[in-house]
Amino acid sequence: MRITLVIVPWAYQHKGKRVQPHLGLGYVAASLEQAGHQVKIIDGGLRRKVIPAEITRDVLADEPDVVGVTCTSDDRFSAIAICNEVKAALPRCLVMVGGPHFGYTAEDALAHVPGIDVVVTEEGEDTAVELVEFWRQNRDLAGVRGIAYREPDGRPVRTPERPLIMELDRYPMAWHLYDLEQYQGVMSAETKTRAVGLISERGCPAKCSFCFISTMRKMRYRSPKLFVDEIEMLHTQYGMPGFNFQDDTWGASRKQCMAICEEIVARGLGDKIRWFCGPRIDSVDRELLGLMQRAGCVALGYGIETGTDRMMAAIRKDTTTQQVRETVKLTGEMGFEYVNLNLMISLPGQTLEDIDETIKFFQELHGYIPHNKAKQFLIGQPCGIYPGTEMERIAKMEGSLPKDFSWNAPYAYSKAHIFGVMETIPHYENPHLSIEEIFVHLDKVLWKYKAKNAIRYFRQAQSAHDVLCIAEAAGHHLSLAARAAIKRVIRFFFPNVGGPTLPREYMQ
Repeated sequence: MRITLVIVPWAYQHKGKRVQPHLGLGYVAASLEQAGHQVKIIDGGLRRKVIPAEITRDVLADEPDVVGVTCTSDDRFSAIAICNEVKAALPRCLVMVGGPHFGYTAEDALAHVPGIDVVVTEEGEDTAVELVEFWRQNRDLAGVRGIAYREPDGRPVRTPERPLIMELDRYPMAWHLYDLEQYQGVMSAETKTRAVGLISERGCPAKCSFCFISTMRKMRYRSPKLFVDEIEMLHTQYGMPGFNFQDDTWGASRKQCMAICEEIVARGLGDKIRWFCGPRIDSVDRELLGLMQRAGCVALGYGIETGTDRMMAAIRKDTTTQQVRETVKLTGEMGFEYVNLNLMISLPGQTLEDIDETIKFFQELHGYIPHNKAKQFLIGQPCGIYPGTEMERIAKMEGSLPKDFSWNAPYAYSKAHIFGVMETIPHYENPHLSIEEIFVHLDKVLWKYKAKNAIRYFRQAQSAHDVLCIAEAAGHHLSLAARAAIKRVIRFFFPNVGGPTLPREYMQ
């Protein structure tokens, strides 16, 4: 059967050079090919400015029997538009969707999006193959585990869960379906070396309240040898110099990480490649960091989120500020020059005093890495709410998110302009500390720091798009009127730069 798999355009414009091949869809595509199907991938993320209708035209040109669409919650409105348009034009085509957004909102999606036939609610490799075969034979979809679909009366139903994939080595990645020459994405934190993403494991043992991955805690691992085989293949056959290890938690298994690094070093690849990973604060030490360096690791991203032990406990980080302090200090001592220290604000129970302590803490941490070259502002964004997370439950309980909130109905976050956050995503707002109060407070205490960072980043800007992004971030210390004026001036000279790729009518 002819199957077209679609990666939707990002919710906001971007340079195509920031895009990397989608791993999840690549694994599903390879499984479908092994089952004998003709598979094509359309990556909307490669296009600098695109609307869903353009992706739909490309899909329809292939006259597929099956269309699969994946997205995050950030990009869901593009996916919804594409599904509806494809189904209207090809009513006999099976439209299946998956990915973190639809997997956690399956019944709601089926109730609000007529263009969706089936939602793959879990890992898609085996499910997609079985689903397509059942549909081809016109068999009852109730026999397919791990999906949601509509009964003849329109009622959404979910089938029993499918067991997690335990033997990851059985599932290849369809690199050949991506034109890798088009992908000029760069390494996280370092942002210079061309890189693609890879995963050596699935799952995460943590239970952070803001993260949907915390619901998939069972760890599964790829063979270190086969993982490094993939690195070596991409480096030698495609000339790929850099890699983003996109494991949900690098370091969840010390044995796994050590084995991968030792394999890289044994093959002499450590001096030829560069890579980024995102370990937990409590998962690395001097020995492991040293081995990672010898294996080519040059960039790290630590999800610290907050600077007080009270707030770390509140969001279930299961780490302490002292652990953070020791690990970041060690990272600096060992000479890492590209380190992202990620922070969130507007958390449940957070006070202005917590925010002040967090600012002091992060300034201390940055002092441990005085030559850090990672492009990063001190203050992060308000905490986004995503389906299936503990944060979503808290927000509904406290009333900052309606109890009947639909993730697949029209929505635009009314306060997105304050911190320049994603308009398509609701953000948590403490009932005792509003977003506006936080903005005003930060306006007073951080303007010198942010102005200094803004000047440095403007000097490093490489395009008009970079200038706009930096202006929006740096403008946090200005009044809303001043920030709007800056954006109007930039868009006067560069009318095609910035702003949502998705037209407003798709969100209304």
